[in-house]
Amino acid sequence: MPSRAKLWLTAWLLVFAAWVWALGFVLEPVPHAGWILLFTYFIADAGSYLFHYVVDHYGDPARAGLVRDFQCHHLTPCGIAERPLCEVLCPAARIVTPVMLLLWPVVVAGWLPGWLVLAGWALGSLWVFTQLFHRWAHMPQTRGAVRWLQRLRLVVGPVEHARHHRAPYDSNFAVINGWSNWLFDRIGVPALLDGLLAGLGIHKRTLGDSLERLRRIESAGEGPG
Repeated sequence: MPSRAKLWLTAWLLVFAAWVWALGFVLEPVPHAGWILLFTYFIADAGSYLFHYVVDHYGDPARAGLVRDFQCHHLTPCGIAERPLCEVLCPAARIVTPVMLLLWPVVVAGWLPGWLVLAGWALGSLWVFTQLFHRWAHMPQTRGAVRWLQRLRLVVGPVEHARHHRAPYDSNFAVINGWSNWLFDRIGVPALLDGLLAGLGIHKRTLGDSLERLRRIESAGEGPG
């Protein structure tokens, strides 16, 4: 697994660099690039909130996969800080790299507007680096640039993210910068999602119950994932 994770991360970095080259040397300068990046940064954080809520509260934790990985994280929250970084980033890199690689010829050919290319590059990058920011939030002894970014609320900090790991596990789901936490918690986005998914016949599993089930699975010797 470690060698495969390194290969995926290397592939992602090459694709990342190819998009940067296209933005810098092929496409025309993008007007209002700063505002586009700022808006994309919020959208990415909001997306992390929605995604994190769904995988925490829906799906079967007894089956190996993404849902189980996210829910097991609540059993050992600091485990993400102990795993090699390439393994933490690999799952997202495996999804994003093929998509951005397939789109790259379209980008170079100039068939997409510059603002969309910039926003797509930022979203793809943030999708991969989300788990890096998440990892930092579980490393309270961070120093230097990382701590500075957390204090400026440019990436989610350990104090804010710690609230997410407290029962009843119903708030602070964003794991990029946390900008959407206050808004989405205040307007009740989890309840809105529950209502929408229930209307589609998809029913919520309380995370507390899922964690108890995972503990029983571990006690039976099956392991968490």
